Amino acid sequence: MSLLVVAITASASGTALPVLTLAPAGEPGQRLVLVATVMSADGHALAGARVHAYQTDSTGAYTRERHIPAHIHIDVSAAGHAERRFQAVFADDTLLADPYWRDWVKKLAQPVVQVERTGTSWHGRVTLMVP
Repeated sequence: MSLLVVAITASASGTALPVLTLAPAGEPGQRLVLVATVMSADGHALAGARVHAYQTDSTGAYTRERHIPAHIHIDVSAAGHAERRFQAVFADDTLLADPYWRDWVKKLAQPVVQVERTGTSWHGRVTLMVP
């Protein structure tokens, strides 16, 4: 499934923060709203963390040849913590059946996003751990 990231919202300790809109309403593609929680390595939510997200293709496709899992690039920075770059992959991506990609996700602690359809868009949650 190819999804167009529409917005990423962030939360810390249950407090809603502004929504980062990545694609305007007229942009073609299936809509995805991703809720990201940024946590420290010891499991505390980090208020004020900066989240930068982007996709690799303006059409919503991640690669024309599909030799890598579909993913969303997410860069996170927070005061007092090392910057971390993630490639969030989708749980239902068939390429994750390949042991190489399963190992890649595990070794690099890449987030795996489970999405579900709600109305006319898709929604998912991801927790991003920064050292």
